[in-house]
Amino acid sequence: MDSLKDVMNFAAIIIALSFLIFSFDDVLLDLYYYVFSRKRLSNKLRIKDLDQAPPKPIAIFVPAWHEEEVIAKMLENNFASINYPRSFYHIFVGVYPNDFATKAAVKPLLAKYKNLHIVENVQDGPTNKSDNLNNLYRKLIQYEHKTGVYFSIVIIHDSEDIIHPTSLKLFNYLIPKHAAVQLPVFPLQPLPTIRNFFKYMTSGTYADEFAENHTKGLVTREMAGGFVPSAGTGFAVSRRILDKLAEDSDAGEIFNQQSLTEDYELSLRMQKIGERIHFFVGSVQRILNSGKVRDEFIATREFFPNNFYPAIKQKARWIYGITFQSAKILETQDLTWMQKYCIVRDWKAKYANLLVLPGYMLLIYIIVSVITGLPNPYQYSATFRWLTFLVTALTIEKQLVRGIALHKIYGWRSAIVGCFAPPLLPLRLVWGNIINFCATVRAWRIWLFGSPKNRAKWDKTDHHYLPTEVLELYRRKLGDLLLEKELVDAAELGSLLMGMEKDKKLGEHLVESNIATHDELLPVLGELLRTGFIDIDKNLVDASLASVFPESVARKHSILPLLNWTDGILVAAAKPLSNEELESLSKETGLHIKVTLAQTINIQESLDMMYRHGGKQLGRKRRIGEILLEKGLVDEEHLLEAFKVQKTTGKRLGQVLVEMNVLSKEQLATVLAESVNISA
Repeated sequence: MDSLKDVMNFAAIIIALSFLIFSFDDVLLDLYYYVFSRKRLSNKLRIKDLDQAPPKPIAIFVPAWHEEEVIAKMLENNFASINYPRSFYHIFVGVYPNDFATKAAVKPLLAKYKNLHIVENVQDGPTNKSDNLNNLYRKLIQYEHKTGVYFSIVIIHDSEDIIHPTSLKLFNYLIPKHAAVQLPVFPLQPLPTIRNFFKYMTSGTYADEFAENHTKGLVTREMAGGFVPSAGTGFAVSRRILDKLAEDSDAGEIFNQQSLTEDYELSLRMQKIGERIHFFVGSVQRILNSGKVRDEFIATREFFPNNFYPAIKQKARWIYGITFQSAKILETQDLTWMQKYCIVRDWKAKYANLLVLPGYMLLIYIIVSVITGLPNPYQYSATFRWLTFLVTALTIEKQLVRGIALHKIYGWRSAIVGCFAPPLLPLRLVWGNIINFCATVRAWRIWLFGSPKNRAKWDKTDHHYLPTEVLELYRRKLGDLLLEKELVDAAELGSLLMGMEKDKKLGEHLVESNIATHDELLPVLGELLRTGFIDIDKNLVDASLASVFPESVARKHSILPLLNWTDGILVAAAKPLSNEELESLSKETGLHIKVTLAQTINIQESLDMMYRHGGKQLGRKRRIGEILLEKGLVDEEHLLEAFKVQKTTGKRLGQVLVEMNVLSKEQLATVLAESVNISA
């Protein structure tokens, strides 16, 4: 019996000591976060500042393999919700020749969205995500050579992502101040109840881990000067960096096609060349129909597996790619000790996760020994008792920290369910540890026995998407934009909504209540309705366009013709025009009417100036914007944004468009050379 007692005491001490060693640095990083995070929060970005940065062309990569169940819904939702000029972002969906279902799901949307493109891989699938992304990058360069557009930023998203409406504006503002920006990724979770506690146990473990890591873990690493990896989605990188990485690669590839965690490997390559990823954690205010104001994180939201085996497969892929395939990067001398430490923290998971089995076996043994009288290490070993006390304290600390993170993202109910039900040994925490243990065993098996070909295979998980009525909750409304731009007080807006009649429009109520004027609301309405807004000056008034509309019509609808091309005309209006008004104007002019919003007084003054001359300008010079529209080199949105820049800089319109990367120097030179009677 004494020999059994000695063996159990020794084993118990080793297990407890291992837990202590693997967990102690977590506490140090937690302390670092809570000491220094106040300084980070004091420099919080104001969302209204994002509007000060002229939009740059952005490419969104969506690699897909058998995503026919979600891809069309994902695209439709994100086109409807992204708050960024549509002409300035393009979505490129990477598909395979033999994936007929995914191609069939995307093709009907091509006619509806000019900024959507299908990019077919050169080989049948599945290859892997790295190969798909490399193919997207190559085809992006071909598209640029063909169109003259140059994409300054590339964003990577998954086919089931709900892209935050403000994220593109944020990326446009932060890059190139930062080489790359990673947004938090938060799993979609229903509000927990007693009935669905076990139903969503597996996906809930993802919520626990991402909430903690993406509100505290990665933030702390960046504050401490450590290595911050990409999460593989919700990740934006400067085009300059991608081109540099492609040049440095022997095969001209950005993503390592032998890696199952191409995002992590890309981050390591960026770190080696001195380019760091900025992890942005911030929120915007949202106003609910009830009048309550809440903070919403600017984050990517998506579904994660809710079944045991798919979760093991996915996490095994992550563990294998990060801790086995990427471990060799530690051999480089280009990293600081803090950066290497962060990589070691990631790498240790392939050992730390295995402690779960002996740890839980020891716990079960202690419980059984109390009942049966077997040798109990807790009773006979003072060393083990102290180690147990320390491990328990660290465990409680981790639960509290995770609970705080869950509360920030999902609310108190989720925090209690995830970390304190039941106390000390929460079921969801235990279940998450078991999943991680099984995934780590699978990763070890792949490393030891998997073939090189199978190791790089795209071992994807199945996805599903939210119904339309739920997706509406993620889309911006007028009140949300007013709060973002700090044009109204949150408390005042909330009070107004609670007392507003159901059939009343918020804009009308704001004007009637003298909280905002009609002209103050117009720029926000232009953004919400995607018509845009223009601040008219005399340089934009072309008296020869007075012949397009009779003066009575122009004054009745309060519209000002701005640009006229072969079959279309861009007009500024003092209010959004109804479909009936647009149809009537189109019949009268024989032109397709495009509308942007402008202040009433600007339109009236411009109409006075226009009709004073009676539209009798002879030998009128055509404007370069009209010719570019006619040739299909730019569209109205490009010009409206360029007009804003032109007004503040005084540069010629063509030069502004070239600097915005929507027109090449060669295209501009050709247009100017071909058109002798032109106003630039």
